[in-house]
Amino acid sequence: CNYLLINRTIIKNLKSKGNGGFILFSNSQLFQESNHTIQNSQFYDVHANNGGVFYIDNDVLTLKNNTFLNNGALLNGGVIFFLCNDYKSELCGLNLLYNHFEMNYAGNHGGVIQWKFKKPNLRENAFVKNKARNYGKI
Repeated sequence: CNYLLINRTIIKNLKSKGNGGFILFSNSQLFQESNHTIQNSQFYDVHANNGGVFYIDNDVLTLKNNTFLNNGALLNGGVIFFLCNDYKSELCGLNLLYNHFEMNYAGNHGGVIQWKFKKPNLRENAFVKNKARNYGKI
């Protein structure tokens, strides 16, 4: 789907053997506009190989006023793995606004976020006791 809105939802105790413990967004060809928003929600104990909660492959996701507690990735991105192959493109992006990230972890990079090529837009998020072998706090 091109547009998804999730509001006031609690997600807990999920485990994936793949990427994105809750959801994987993909617009790998960067050919169509999409925009997904998740707000006022809570994510507890969600786990995957990469992107403990979210794996974003050349797509647009806005996370606003959410809580992420004790989520993890075996490899990279304890909460989010974000890949954008074209850092100038408007067709991929990650916006993190007023979220609380606490006690999330990754086995390798990014206790909360691992991104490639395009830096996420971060505004007034709280990062508390997140861990990873490299870049643990964020």
